[in-house]
Amino acid sequence: MGANAITLALALESIRIKVNAAAPAFNATDLNNFQGTRTVQQTAREPARLALRDENDPTRTFSNEDGPLPWWGRTSNIGNYSAIAPE
Repeated sequence: MGANAITLALALESIRIKVNAAAPAFNATDLNNFQGTRTVQQTAREPARLALRDENDPTRTFSNEDGPLPWWGRTSNIGNYSAIAPE
């Protein structure tokens, strides 16, 4: 999630709209001559999971099907959210 997505997530949080991001996998599609390691159906699982989260689940997350991922360079604090990402 970039700074614009976090800003949007913070603005929408007060009206209970969640903003989360999913990391795409390497999909086998005609764009890459079907060289990807995952089917489109497999890759769709994480966005679908995020879309079906309930009101008690967190917002402002970045994840793939294996769990949360770091998304921002260095350690950052925005609002009450901390993120650590690779340098």
